[in-house]
Amino acid sequence: MGQSGLWRTLGLLLVGTALSLWLFYPGCTVGDILYTWGDAQRGQVTDFQPPLLAILYRLFSAFPLQPDPPTASLFLLSTLVYWSGLLLVVQSFGGQGLYGLAGLVILGFFLPTFGILSQILSDTLMSSFLVLAYGCLAWGEARGRPAGVIAGIISLGFASLCKATGVIAALPLALWAGRLLASHLHGWQPGGPRRLSALGLSLVVALGLVGGTWGVNRLLTQEPTYPSQQLLAFDLTGISAITGTVYLPDVFTDTQTPHRLPGFYVPKGRQLQTNPLMIQNLRTLYEPHSSQKLYFYGPGKGLPFLDRPAEMQALRRAWLKGVTQAFPAYIQVRARMAWALFAGRPWPPYYCLPNDNLVSGDVLNRALPQVFVWLAATPLLQGWFYGLAILGLLLISRGRPALQTGRYLSLGWSGLAYGVSLFFLAATAEFRHLYWLMFVTLLMGFEVLRLSTSPAMEAENRQEPP
Repeated sequence: MGQSGLWRTLGLLLVGTALSLWLFYPGCTVGDILYTWGDAQRGQVTDFQPPLLAILYRLFSAFPLQPDPPTASLFLLSTLVYWSGLLLVVQSFGGQGLYGLAGLVILGFFLPTFGILSQILSDTLMSSFLVLAYGCLAWGEARGRPAGVIAGIISLGFASLCKATGVIAALPLALWAGRLLASHLHGWQPGGPRRLSALGLSLVVALGLVGGTWGVNRLLTQEPTYPSQQLLAFDLTGISAITGTVYLPDVFTDTQTPHRLPGFYVPKGRQLQTNPLMIQNLRTLYEPHSSQKLYFYGPGKGLPFLDRPAEMQALRRAWLKGVTQAFPAYIQVRARMAWALFAGRPWPPYYCLPNDNLVSGDVLNRALPQVFVWLAATPLLQGWFYGLAILGLLLISRGRPALQTGRYLSLGWSGLAYGVSLFFLAATAEFRHLYWLMFVTLLMGFEVLRLSTSPAMEAENRQEPP
């Protein structure tokens, strides 16, 4: 890239970031992020939310210049990461001049994914880092730069730390990264030891990503328990409500011992002198599309948080027993959650829509433009649309050799693996869990569009070399 190309790239990055700030700043701050910001201020990191986010807030608080409000620092980070990734995607196919600008506009301002930037959420940051990882890997492959591949692997690591299920979305891209590393080491040739080397490096990168994510989270949190216990407790509550048999362990009957979770989250109904494991109470707590009612909202006596390793072991054993003894009920619980997530829409696609009645003078939240209210009523913000789109985009690659590439297939498998994981791992049907599927659909669709217009691209590249 020449000096003029560098300045053009920086200019586009600044323009995209500035437009995002103009429309969305300071973003939309939900309670989860406020809790994470409080973790950072206390210097006591728990895994009730992804610990990386609290570490980032802690790091940003040391900067001499602070955004107003300070929670907007993650909004700024995800915006910069998002536009950097998209610029690398455009540069990876040699897009120059008007053709490259058109590609950036299509990718960057596709309204359903562009609106995600307004949401200060772990899902937004995870998706932005995955876009950056994809852009780095695609750029490294196209330009023959191993530095791009290494940067992509680092970005995958950050994405995996932003959300408990992020590593599942990152794994297919990690396998592609390993293959690219092998090609940089000694060139890619089909068959023979080089194929084995590529397979070995792919496995090393993938296993390193999984192990590194687990190790860092373990290092940051003394006793990680909260993400898994919400899922296991939700499954067992649903199984109990359906079968009429209590499968939750007795450790949930201790509702008086103070839990170690700091901040403003307190389980509901602690003053009620009743056993929370009564079947009628569990049926009151069970809501097919959310685990939040187990702890915070609505009637009934909420379940206490489990803090000690022995309690978590009891919960895991109870979950295994419940799933094996009442497997049809377990599948029913998971199917209800998946239906709510992909078709039922109990939550809006974005928070802070104009009709959300935000408080006047709210400095933490900014309402989205009115166009997103209209967009929310279209299939473009329906989970089933993106699930079917990814399946369709994967299927059409079978008849098009040009789409049988690592950059295309790894995206598709990333979206597919992540979507399937939600059937088993989603504890709420919040639409934000589908944000990465929206980005996968956009990037795969853009690849198809790019290949269908490649003659135009080649003609422009001949007129204006990079």
